[in-house]
Amino acid sequence: MISILTPVGRIVDGSLSQGNTKDGEGKPLVSKTTGQPRTSYYIGLAISKADPKWPAVKAQIYEEARKSFPAHFAPNGEPYPTFGIKIIDGDSQVPNNKSKKPCDKEGFPGHWILKMSTDFKPKCYEKGGHQAKPAEEIKRGYYVRCACSVKGNDSQQKPGIYINLQMVEFQAFGQEITSGPDADEVFKDDAGALPAGASAMPVAAGPVPPSFNAPPVAPVPGFLNPPVAPVPGFLNPPMPPAPPPAAPVETFYIVAGVKYSESDLRKAGYTDAHFAGLQRA
Repeated sequence: MISILTPVGRIVDGSLSQGNTKDGEGKPLVSKTTGQPRTSYYIGLAISKADPKWPAVKAQIYEEARKSFPAHFAPNGEPYPTFGIKIIDGDSQVPNNKSKKPCDKEGFPGHWILKMSTDFKPKCYEKGGHQAKPAEEIKRGYYVRCACSVKGNDSQQKPGIYINLQMVEFQAFGQEITSGPDADEVFKDDAGALPAGASAMPVAAGPVPPSFNAPPVAPVPGFLNPPVAPVPGFLNPPMPPAPPPAAPVETFYIVAGVKYSESDLRKAGYTDAHFAGLQRA
Protein backbone atom coordinates (compact mmCIF):
# COMPACT_ATOMS: atom_id res chain seq x y z
CA MET A 1 0.00 0.00 0.00
CA ILE A 2 1.21 3.52 -0.82
CA SER A 3 0.00 7.04 -0.01
CA ILE A 4 -0.45 9.72 -2.67
CA LEU A 5 -1.42 13.39 -2.75
CA THR A 6 -3.36 14.32 -5.88
CA PRO A 7 -2.90 17.50 -7.89
CA VAL A 8 -5.69 20.07 -7.59
CA GLY A 9 -8.78 18.69 -9.30
CA ARG A 10 -12.50 19.32 -9.57
CA ILE A 11 -15.10 17.08 -7.97
CA VAL A 12 -17.27 16.04 -10.92
CA ASP A 13 -18.96 12.95 -9.53
CA GLY A 14 -20.22 11.64 -6.19
CA SER A 15 -20.44 13.52 -2.90
CA LEU A 16 -18.28 14.11 0.17
CA SER A 17 -21.30 14.42 2.46
CA GLN A 18 -23.90 12.00 1.08
CA GLY A 19 -22.95 8.34 1.45
CA ASN A 20 -24.26 5.36 -0.50
CA THR A 21 -25.79 2.30 1.16
CA LYS A 22 -26.31 0.41 -2.12
CA ASP A 23 -24.00 -0.56 -4.98
CA GLY A 24 -24.45 0.23 -8.66
CA GLU A 25 -26.87 -2.70 -9.03
CA GLY A 26 -29.06 -1.54 -6.15
CA LYS A 27 -27.86 -4.20 -3.73
CA PRO A 28 -27.13 -3.26 -0.08
CA LEU A 29 -23.48 -2.59 0.70
CA VAL A 30 -22.04 -4.87 3.38
CA SER A 31 -18.64 -5.09 5.03
CA LYS A 32 -16.47 -7.89 3.63
CA THR A 33 -15.04 -8.53 7.10
CA THR A 34 -18.11 -8.26 9.37
CA GLY A 35 -20.99 -8.74 6.93
CA GLN A 36 -22.71 -5.70 8.45
CA PRO A 37 -24.33 -2.92 6.39
CA ARG A 38 -21.93 -0.16 5.49
CA THR A 39 -21.99 3.32 3.97
CA SER A 40 -19.59 4.27 1.20
CA TYR A 41 -18.57 7.82 0.27
CA TYR A 42 -17.36 8.23 -3.32
CA ILE A 43 -16.08 11.08 -5.48
CA GLY A 44 -14.71 11.36 -8.99
CA LEU A 45 -11.87 13.90 -9.14
CA ALA A 46 -11.18 15.45 -12.56
CA ILE A 47 -7.48 16.22 -13.07
CA SER A 48 -6.46 18.11 -16.20
CA LYS A 49 -4.56 16.07 -18.75
CA ALA A 50 -2.20 19.03 -19.02
CA ASP A 51 -1.40 19.08 -15.29
CA PRO A 52 2.40 18.62 -14.96
CA LYS A 53 1.98 16.77 -11.64
CA TRP A 54 -0.31 14.09 -13.04
CA PRO A 55 2.29 11.81 -14.74
CA ALA A 56 4.12 11.22 -11.44
CA VAL A 57 0.87 10.43 -9.58
CA LYS A 58 -0.26 8.08 -12.35
CA ALA A 59 3.11 6.29 -12.24
CA GLN A 60 2.73 5.72 -8.49
CA ILE A 61 -0.75 4.24 -8.95
CA TYR A 62 0.35 1.99 -11.81
CA GLU A 63 3.40 0.77 -9.93
CA GLU A 64 1.33 -0.30 -6.91
CA ALA A 65 -1.27 -1.96 -9.15
CA ARG A 66 1.40 -3.84 -11.13
CA LYS A 67 2.91 -5.17 -7.90
CA SER A 68 -0.44 -6.71 -6.93
CA PHE A 69 -1.44 -7.98 -10.39
CA PRO A 70 1.57 -8.12 -12.76
CA ALA A 71 -0.21 -10.47 -15.19
CA HIS A 72 -2.95 -7.93 -15.82
CA PHE A 73 -0.71 -5.36 -17.49
CA ALA A 74 0.08 -5.32 -21.21
CA PRO A 75 3.65 -5.04 -22.55
CA ASN A 76 3.08 -1.32 -23.20
CA GLY A 77 2.66 -0.78 -19.44
CA GLU A 78 -1.11 -0.18 -19.57
CA PRO A 79 -3.57 -2.41 -17.66
CA TYR A 80 -5.90 -4.63 -19.65
CA PRO A 81 -9.49 -3.30 -19.98
CA THR A 82 -10.78 -5.89 -17.48
CA PHE A 83 -8.57 -4.48 -14.71
CA GLY A 84 -10.17 -2.03 -12.28
CA ILE A 85 -7.57 0.73 -12.34
CA LYS A 86 -10.01 3.41 -11.00
CA ILE A 87 -8.91 5.96 -13.62
CA ILE A 88 -11.33 7.06 -16.36
CA ASP A 89 -10.44 8.87 -19.57
CA GLY A 90 -12.83 11.84 -19.57
CA ASP A 91 -12.70 11.99 -23.39
CA SER A 92 -13.78 8.38 -23.83
CA GLN A 93 -16.78 7.73 -26.06
CA VAL A 94 -17.29 4.19 -24.71
CA PRO A 95 -20.63 4.00 -22.81
CA ASN A 96 -20.57 2.76 -19.22
CA ASN A 97 -23.01 0.21 -17.77
CA LYS A 98 -25.68 2.95 -17.69
CA SER A 99 -25.16 3.75 -21.39
CA LYS A 100 -23.56 7.11 -20.52
CA LYS A 101 -20.40 8.22 -22.32
CA PRO A 102 -17.74 9.91 -20.15
CA CYS A 103 -17.23 12.57 -22.81
CA ASP A 104 -20.87 13.66 -22.40
CA LYS A 105 -20.62 14.29 -18.65
CA GLU A 106 -19.99 17.78 -17.28
CA GLY A 107 -16.39 18.39 -16.32
CA PHE A 108 -15.08 15.12 -17.81
CA PRO A 109 -13.66 16.10 -21.24
CA GLY A 110 -9.96 16.98 -21.17
CA HIS A 111 -9.43 15.31 -17.79
CA TRP A 112 -8.45 12.08 -16.10
CA ILE A 113 -11.12 11.08 -13.57
CA LEU A 114 -9.72 9.52 -10.42
CA LYS A 115 -12.32 7.38 -8.62
CA MET A 116 -11.91 7.41 -4.83
CA SER A 117 -14.04 6.07 -1.99
CA THR A 118 -14.08 5.43 1.75
CA ASP A 119 -16.33 3.75 4.31
CA PHE A 120 -16.01 6.75 6.61
CA LYS A 121 -17.15 10.32 6.11
CA PRO A 122 -14.07 12.08 4.69
CA LYS A 123 -12.11 14.50 6.85
CA CYS A 124 -12.16 17.87 5.11
CA TYR A 125 -10.02 20.95 5.70
CA GLU A 126 -9.65 24.53 4.60
CA LYS A 127 -6.76 25.36 2.27
CA GLY A 128 -3.51 24.72 4.09
CA GLY A 129 -5.03 22.09 6.37
CA HIS A 130 -5.01 24.30 9.49
CA GLN A 131 -8.77 24.29 10.03
CA ALA A 132 -11.45 21.64 9.59
CA LYS A 133 -14.21 22.30 7.05
CA PRO A 134 -17.65 20.61 7.00
CA ALA A 135 -17.92 18.14 4.12
CA GLU A 136 -21.35 19.60 3.32
CA GLU A 137 -19.69 22.89 2.33
CA ILE A 138 -17.57 21.29 -0.39
CA LYS A 139 -19.96 20.80 -3.28
CA ARG A 140 -19.67 18.85 -6.48
CA GLY A 141 -17.98 21.25 -8.90
CA TYR A 142 -15.53 22.68 -6.31
CA TYR A 143 -11.75 22.25 -6.48
CA VAL A 144 -9.79 20.17 -3.95
CA ARG A 145 -6.68 18.12 -3.30
CA CYS A 146 -7.01 14.63 -1.86
CA ALA A 147 -4.75 12.48 0.28
CA CYS A 148 -5.34 8.80 -0.56
CA SER A 149 -3.96 5.33 -0.08
CA VAL A 150 -3.63 2.88 -2.99
CA LYS A 151 -3.57 -0.91 -2.74
CA GLY A 152 -4.63 -4.01 -4.67
CA ASN A 153 -8.07 -5.44 -3.95
CA ASP A 154 -6.84 -9.07 -3.62
CA SER A 155 -9.64 -10.29 -5.91
CA GLN A 156 -8.90 -12.74 -8.73
CA GLN A 157 -12.53 -12.57 -9.94
CA LYS A 158 -12.51 -8.76 -10.30
CA PRO A 159 -8.86 -7.72 -10.12
CA GLY A 160 -8.21 -4.06 -9.48
CA ILE A 161 -7.13 -1.53 -6.89
CA TYR A 162 -8.64 0.49 -4.08
CA ILE A 163 -8.04 4.22 -3.96
CA ASN A 164 -9.07 5.00 -0.39
CA LEU A 165 -9.98 8.63 0.26
CA GLN A 166 -8.47 9.82 3.54
CA MET A 167 -8.38 13.64 3.67
CA VAL A 168 -9.65 16.45 1.47
CA GLU A 169 -8.22 19.97 1.23
CA PHE A 170 -10.55 22.64 -0.16
CA GLN A 171 -8.83 24.76 -2.81
CA ALA A 172 -11.36 26.91 -4.65
CA PHE A 173 -14.99 27.31 -5.60
CA GLY A 174 -16.29 26.21 -8.97
CA GLN A 175 -19.64 26.13 -10.71
CA GLU A 176 -21.70 23.65 -8.73
CA ILE A 177 -22.68 20.48 -10.58
CA THR A 178 -26.18 19.35 -9.70
CA SER A 179 -27.50 15.88 -10.31
CA GLY A 180 -30.88 14.63 -11.40
CA PRO A 181 -32.66 13.08 -14.39
CA ASP A 182 -32.06 14.60 -17.82
CA ALA A 183 -35.12 16.56 -18.93
CA ASP A 184 -34.64 15.57 -22.58
CA GLU A 185 -34.60 11.92 -21.52
CA VAL A 186 -37.66 12.21 -19.27
CA PHE A 187 -39.79 14.05 -21.84
CA LYS A 188 -38.46 12.42 -25.02
CA ASP A 189 -41.79 10.68 -25.87
CA ASP A 190 -44.56 12.61 -27.64
CA ALA A 191 -47.30 13.67 -25.22
CA GLY A 192 -50.01 12.97 -27.83
CA ALA A 193 -53.26 14.89 -28.33
CA LEU A 194 -54.13 17.50 -25.72
CA PRO A 195 -57.18 16.76 -23.54
CA ALA A 196 -60.44 18.68 -23.94
CA GLY A 197 -60.27 22.19 -22.51
CA ALA A 198 -56.51 22.57 -23.04
CA SER A 199 -55.49 25.77 -24.80
CA ALA A 200 -52.23 26.95 -26.31
CA MET A 201 -53.05 30.44 -24.99
CA PRO A 202 -53.99 31.72 -21.53
CA VAL A 203 -57.66 31.11 -20.78
CA ALA A 204 -59.86 33.77 -19.18
CA ALA A 205 -59.82 33.02 -15.47
CA GLY A 206 -62.80 32.98 -13.12
CA PRO A 207 -66.36 34.30 -13.49
CA VAL A 208 -67.02 37.84 -14.62
CA PRO A 209 -67.69 40.19 -11.65
CA PRO A 210 -71.39 40.40 -10.66
CA SER A 211 -71.76 44.00 -11.89
CA PHE A 212 -71.04 42.78 -15.41
CA ASN A 213 -73.62 40.01 -15.17
CA ALA A 214 -76.55 42.32 -14.29
CA PRO A 215 -79.52 42.10 -16.69
CA PRO A 216 -80.14 45.06 -18.98
CA VAL A 217 -82.37 47.83 -17.60
CA ALA A 218 -85.93 47.65 -18.96
CA PRO A 219 -87.14 50.77 -20.80
CA VAL A 220 -89.58 53.06 -18.94
CA PRO A 221 -93.06 52.87 -20.51
CA GLY A 222 -93.98 56.06 -22.28
CA PHE A 223 -90.46 57.31 -22.28
CA LEU A 224 -90.25 57.36 -26.02
CA ASN A 225 -89.55 60.53 -27.96
CA PRO A 226 -92.13 61.12 -30.70
CA PRO A 227 -90.77 61.53 -34.19
CA VAL A 228 -89.89 65.09 -35.13
CA ALA A 229 -91.78 66.39 -38.17
CA PRO A 230 -89.52 67.79 -40.90
CA VAL A 231 -89.51 71.57 -41.39
CA PRO A 232 -91.18 72.40 -44.69
CA GLY A 233 -88.89 73.87 -47.28
CA PHE A 234 -85.71 72.98 -45.35
CA LEU A 235 -83.45 71.08 -47.70
CA ASN A 236 -80.13 69.71 -46.56
CA PRO A 237 -77.31 70.35 -49.04
CA PRO A 238 -75.59 67.25 -50.35
CA MET A 239 -72.85 66.00 -48.05
CA PRO A 240 -69.46 64.94 -49.36
CA PRO A 241 -68.87 61.20 -49.29
CA ALA A 242 -67.58 59.93 -45.97
CA PRO A 243 -63.90 58.96 -45.94
CA PRO A 244 -63.19 55.21 -45.75
CA PRO A 245 -63.02 53.92 -42.19
CA ALA A 246 -59.52 53.78 -40.74
CA ALA A 247 -58.02 50.37 -40.25
CA PRO A 248 -58.59 49.28 -36.66
CA VAL A 249 -55.56 49.64 -34.41
CA GLU A 250 -54.76 46.39 -32.60
CA THR A 251 -54.38 46.66 -28.84
CA PHE A 252 -51.98 44.37 -27.00
CA TYR A 253 -52.03 43.21 -23.40
CA ILE A 254 -49.61 41.43 -21.06
CA VAL A 255 -50.86 38.11 -19.63
CA ALA A 256 -48.54 36.10 -17.38
CA GLY A 257 -45.58 38.03 -18.73
CA VAL A 258 -46.45 37.33 -22.40
CA LYS A 259 -47.71 39.86 -24.98
CA TYR A 260 -51.03 38.96 -26.68
CA SER A 261 -53.32 40.87 -29.05
CA GLU A 262 -56.83 41.78 -27.91
CA SER A 263 -58.37 39.82 -30.78
CA ASP A 264 -56.49 36.66 -29.84
CA LEU A 265 -57.49 37.01 -26.19
CA ARG A 266 -61.14 37.50 -27.10
CA LYS A 267 -60.98 34.28 -29.10
CA ALA A 268 -59.68 32.63 -25.92
CA GLY A 269 -62.73 33.82 -23.96
CA TYR A 270 -61.64 37.19 -22.54
CA THR A 271 -64.34 39.85 -22.09
CA ASP A 272 -64.36 43.58 -21.33
CA ALA A 273 -64.41 42.70 -17.66
CA HIS A 274 -61.14 40.83 -17.97
CA PHE A 275 -59.49 43.50 -20.11
CA ALA A 276 -60.24 46.11 -17.42
CA GLY A 277 -57.75 44.39 -15.14
CA LEU A 278 -55.01 43.72 -17.70
CA GLN A 279 -51.88 45.71 -18.38
CA ARG A 280 -51.55 47.15 -21.85
CA ALA A 281 -48.34 46.35 -23.70
